[in-house]
Amino acid sequence: MTTAAQPSRGWEKYSLQAVILLTAAVYIFSATGREVIDYDEGYYAQAAKNMAVHGDWVTPYADGVRFLEKPPLLYWVTAVSFKLFGINEFALRLNPMAIAALKQSSKVN
Repeated sequence: MTTAAQPSRGWEKYSLQAVILLTAAVYIFSATGREVIDYDEGYYAQAAKNMAVHGDWVTPYADGVRFLEKPPLLYWVTAVSFKLFGINEFALRLNPMAIAALKQSSKVN
């Protein structure tokens, strides 16, 4: 007994890629359209800005006070983003977690 041919599932691959591309476009558009509104977001941005401007990549400072409560990896990545794209909201929100999520979701079959 023969079975019916399975329909091609190639469209699923391209539709997933289209959804990922659309999500990335919406994220990038929304990242440039709003200002820093939260106290914490501004505080973290200030620490990363100080790293980028003053070149002190060891100790994060915000408002002249050492900020050692959080691990510095996110500050380092944000400071590198500030160096590459300038000090603005887009560079602040070019979040490595968002990039990693897009990369991981592109690997899903």
